[in-house]
Amino acid sequence: MQAYPFGESQGGYRWRKYQYYEDVKAYGGPASSINSLVIRYADVLLMIAETYIQEDNVEAARPLINQVRGRVGAFQYTTLGAKANAMNILMRERQLELSGEQSRYFDLLRWGLLKQVLNPELDEQYDAETFQDKHVLLPIPQQEKDTNPNVASDVANSWN
Repeated sequence: MQAYPFGESQGGYRWRKYQYYEDVKAYGGPASSINSLVIRYADVLLMIAETYIQEDNVEAARPLINQVRGRVGAFQYTTLGAKANAMNILMRERQLELSGEQSRYFDLLRWGLLKQVLNPELDEQYDAETFQDKHVLLPIPQQEKDTNPNVASDVANSWN
């Protein structure tokens, strides 16, 4: 495991996103100079673009992705290619644009890539693959299994 020097004295960089939650005692109250974000416009644009790509309307997604990229002066796409390539571009855009904003987990879950991406990182940090396929599901409550025989027959070890 590699340690990263984030301290000011070591010349490193730190995220300022969500810093308020870590330093709430230092602020002395609920007022903060860092705004809590519920949702960002760039996130909405990328969600709409993803919807267009999933509906095989790739060309409708391009201006939305370019609008997000244009905000930071990044090059504009003239084409996104076929659906698979467009989806790869969109996944990368979401990873870059929403970095540190706690949306990556749900993106990977939605795309079916969570186990593939998370387990190598967990293995490197903790020497164990801890994410299993069943973790994308919520456990079925025991009361539901006891009262509904149709559910109980499909359930193994509390997971469907």
